[in-house]
Amino acid sequence: MRTMLQLTLFIFLLSLAGHATAGWRSAEWGMSERQVRKSSDIKPYAANSRRAAYWEILPQLLSSVRFGGFDFRVEYYFGENTGLTSIRLKPTRTIWCLDMFRYLTQNYIYRGVEENTYIWHDKKNGNRIQLSRFSNCTVTFSADNDKFLAGGPQ
Repeated sequence: MRTMLQLTLFIFLLSLAGHATAGWRSAEWGMSERQVRKSSDIKPYAANSRRAAYWEILPQLLSSVRFGGFDFRVEYYFGENTGLTSIRLKPTRTIWCLDMFRYLTQNYIYRGVEENTYIWHDKKNGNRIQLSRFSNCTVTFSADNDKFLAGGPQ
């Protein structure tokens, strides 16, 4: 009887862990473009369908958002078979990168620098957050695991 109760409790706890979501705002990693459009609170729209050069990766959806006190253009990137892989926030006007660095450090776990990019961990949502030092303070959110990192821009 006790073993059965322990097994039931174990299965229940596993089912709770399986329902954890990771993503940014209402978009979750792995969602299709259609799912992101339906669930998003910032109403993404289709990006222009210009043909990408061989070195480019273009976003499939765009929107706008205010994040950390700054206005950003939001770019959604999708892998061919993995759905939503990353979300890139590009400032709509010049911002002081140190202010964005401070905001991210106050709200997320700072990990350090990797190849001219500052890295944070969003433990609550399972995200890897990057602040590029060479691209006008672009902030990139992606899943903090290898399953999704391979499908979008880093």
